[in-house]
Amino acid sequence: ALARGSTFTVAPFPRLRLLSIHRMGGYEANMGSAECEAVLSAIFAACPVLESLSVTHGQMSTGSKKRPVALQPLPTATRCWDDVPASLTDLSIHQISLGPDAFAAGVPALRSLSLRECGPHAPAIAAAL
Repeated sequence: ALARGSTFTVAPFPRLRLLSIHRMGGYEANMGSAECEAVLSAIFAACPVLESLSVTHGQMSTGSKKRPVALQPLPTATRCWDDVPASLTDLSIHQISLGPDAFAAGVPALRSLSLRECGPHAPAIAAAL
């Protein structure tokens, strides 16, 4: 997982149209909300013609019976969704909570949306898009 407070950069992928990201979180910890927003914003900036994105945070391990670990909350991402490329038509988000103001700028070209385990605001956000 990305260390808290770390700067995250992505090399430019000016022609990348399809991206699938799985297991953003670590085995022993979920990614923090600020780090999740930084990663997604950097990806959106690096991929200006992105058309299809599937992103799954993943769930941390809760340890074993001998060494249980408390389950950390999933990250919440809100502001980064305003940076999605205008070309985005297909979006699948799994195990990332969406803040109430996520997608405030809209996603004009969006044709397909899948939100799974994205928190209590997901149904209203999906209806608005």
